[in-house]
Amino acid sequence: MQNMFLATQTIAEHSSFFFGMGDARMGMVDTRDVAECAAECVLNDHFNGNIYEVTGAKSLSYFDVASALSEELKRTITYVPVMPQDVYDGIVGAG
Repeated sequence: MQNMFLATQTIAEHSSFFFGMGDARMGMVDTRDVAECAAECVLNDHFNGNIYEVTGAKSLSYFDVASALSEELKRTITYVPVMPQDVYDGIVGAG
């Protein structure tokens, strides 16, 4: 979920954000929730030997996120999908 912080400036300035996820859906999770879950598993023997997948309550696309942000901010926010190669090139170009 914290990846959305990478988009705050473009959302504020351009009412849009860009990621290389297309229309894929994911269960967004706050890192604090992941940490709380891990701590509980470490501190409680009840979880020994089990495997858990930590995920959000709902699978969302970035289109869904844009819709929720639009509703909350009372203005249109647009998700712009970026081709994976362009994401790669941008990361490499940034060093």
